[in-house]
Amino acid sequence: MDSGLTMVMCAVLLTKMVTIAEFNETDYEEGMDNVEPVFLSSVDNITVREGGLAILPCSVQNLGTRQVAWRRLDNDHFLTIGTLTWVKDLNIQVEHRILGEISIWDLLIKHVRTEHEGLYECQVTSVNRYVRHIALHVQAIVVKGRQLVAQGDELKLVCNTTGKLRMPDDVNWYKDGQPINSSRFSHVVVTNYRSLGSRTLVSVLSVNRSRTSDSGEYICRSSLAEIDSINVTVQTADMPNVKRGIQGVQGVFRPISKLSNSVPTSYSLHYNICFVIISFVVT
Repeated sequence: MDSGLTMVMCAVLLTKMVTIAEFNETDYEEGMDNVEPVFLSSVDNITVREGGLAILPCSVQNLGTRQVAWRRLDNDHFLTIGTLTWVKDLNIQVEHRILGEISIWDLLIKHVRTEHEGLYECQVTSVNRYVRHIALHVQAIVVKGRQLVAQGDELKLVCNTTGKLRMPDDVNWYKDGQPINSSRFSHVVVTNYRSLGSRTLVSVLSVNRSRTSDSGEYICRSSLAEIDSINVTVQTADMPNVKRGIQGVQGVFRPISKLSNSVPTSYSLHYNICFVIISFVVT
């Protein structure tokens, strides 16, 4: 048989199989419309640090041909309907995938800001009301500073609280779980800076001449119960230098065998190709 004719017959068979598969999938989805959709259980409170990625989960079983939409409860308009985003915020989108009878519609908010904080609703478009709510909390407190300090150098940490509708009244520092105060840590100086315009309270912790006993975990806690922490190590001159980062792992690689330069030209090659394609579609 001519090789060209073989491939044509393969293409016709493949087209018919794809058509049957699509028909069966559509018929299955329409049949699921008679079954009540069910939300899979998941967390209903999400806390994300400002600037991070917020993932609000929503998974539905027995969705059928219905659509899934997201909105904030304090707004009338939808954020997303199906896979389409209906707001101008480029940081908001839906991640959709299907796992058997489960349809996943997670709402993603990139570079999350304090104004993204609120109560969100995932709903299934239907005559009946199918909804689930997820609360998003944005942690606006961040502690920054050097984590590796040479003994005798200045140790300086900055705790920044930003953008909340209400500015924290105060900020407290802790070292290894112990509150930092003048009686216990007399060599530690804490200075607070306030900005009413941006609703920001910045607290700076400093040690003029650090010592090894200053090593440990430093925690900054605002009066709004927001917490962030950082670990600091004070090194002496005789301590080995601490290498930060991830150490590379040397993998084991095996050489790929060389492909043969000879290519079979028999008709069996065309049948094999056809069989592989059809097997892939059926799977």
